[in-house]
Amino acid sequence: MKIDRSKVLRAFSDYVEAYDSRNQRITLKIEHSKRVAGLCERIAESNGLKQDDLDLAWTIGLLHDMGRFEQLRRWGTFSDARSTNHAKLGAEVLFSQPAGMPPFEVASELPGGRVAHRNPGIALFAGLAPGKVRMRDFVEGSKEDQLIRAAIAAHGDYRLPDDLPDRTRRFCNIVRDADKLDILHTVSLSDMDTILGVSLDALRQSRLSSSVLEAFDGRRCVKRNDRVFPADYVVGFLCFAFELTYAESRRILAEQGEIFEIAKNPLGLKEGFSNERTKAEFERMENELRVWLKRNC
Repeated sequence: MKIDRSKVLRAFSDYVEAYDSRNQRITLKIEHSKRVAGLCERIAESNGLKQDDLDLAWTIGLLHDMGRFEQLRRWGTFSDARSTNHAKLGAEVLFSQPAGMPPFEVASELPGGRVAHRNPGIALFAGLAPGKVRMRDFVEGSKEDQLIRAAIAAHGDYRLPDDLPDRTRRFCNIVRDADKLDILHTVSLSDMDTILGVSLDALRQSRLSSSVLEAFDGRRCVKRNDRVFPADYVVGFLCFAFELTYAESRRILAEQGEIFEIAKNPLGLKEGFSNERTKAEFERMENELRVWLKRNC
């Protein structure tokens, strides 16, 4: 299936413009989407994929976070826990809505009976009409629809379903790797308040949960519900390394070096942890990450 990248970019730009691309949070997601597209192409190329599949991987990368724009419009947050699963919403935006998304409702209900208007950020998007888009705006043929939908819907899942076809699984893994790599890039350039909404002092004094350390030592991702203390979230980012499927992804991670900066000076914490146990654990984890990446690139 042939994909016209210029058409894909035009349709993407037209869609996100409805969400006010001058807004910083929208701009961040636009830039993230474009970087992930480029990373998807690089990872796909390292796997020996032909041009049509390189174009497909690039397109999936660009569209993987389509749900973020509608998530922010409806709920005023990028937190899935306080709104909805953005990956599933993205698949819905592209494939399931017959005539655009529903109109904005200030009191739209959140999980647990909360309402959206209690989130002050949502006022920025009050009255903003939803973007309207179809998968056919990006790609003319429907041959790869199931694969594209699966890759977008599952890109944030803890684990992929066991019954995915091999080809679909490959593209899912490509976009999942690319997304993790760029999230680490974004985290390395951000501060504690932006990423976690807590102060540097809270991070400096933070303890570490035993379940989070077990995840690191087991070389696996940290489950959302296991994160209790601010430092737990930082370890969660470090554990992204262990979940990268492809050697090229690990090479990119090592080249960027940002994961080591996150371990050494997490989220702007230049002076280090005041909690001695936490400080010692982060020093250990940084050293082990360097060794692990050297062995697995």
